[in-house]
Amino acid sequence: MALLAYQIRVNGIDAQPDLDPGLPAIHGDPHQLQQAILNLVTNALHALGETGRPGRIVLRTSRRGADHVQFEVEDDGPGIPEQIRTRIFDPFFTTKGRARARDWACPSSTGSSRPTAGASKCIPPATAGPSSG
Repeated sequence: MALLAYQIRVNGIDAQPDLDPGLPAIHGDPHQLQQAILNLVTNALHALGETGRPGRIVLRTSRRGADHVQFEVEDDGPGIPEQIRTRIFDPFFTTKGRARARDWACPSSTGSSRPTAGASKCIPPATAGPSSG
């Protein structure tokens, strides 16, 4: 978050860390893990920027089983269209066009998680059900 502090501040983003202090040590390349997290937060910033309003990003860590760690990036942006959710972790997939193609988060996210026996998932927000209109 410190690397993106300026962008978060000038865009009026409410960045909320929700970090579990009791996590086990993780094994992996710290530079690749940092890049994957940075890319996911950058994508969240871009998504919020498209809304034209201030937004919220939550960075969350938690224990998953006895010896696994889960990291989540959640934002209150427009969401990922259902028709592309299965493709977002495909290498070089982007919805940003050529001008922002450098911001491909998914290859870095997926690439850095594979050597550490990790996984990348897209979890859409819960819906209110059929009565929500």
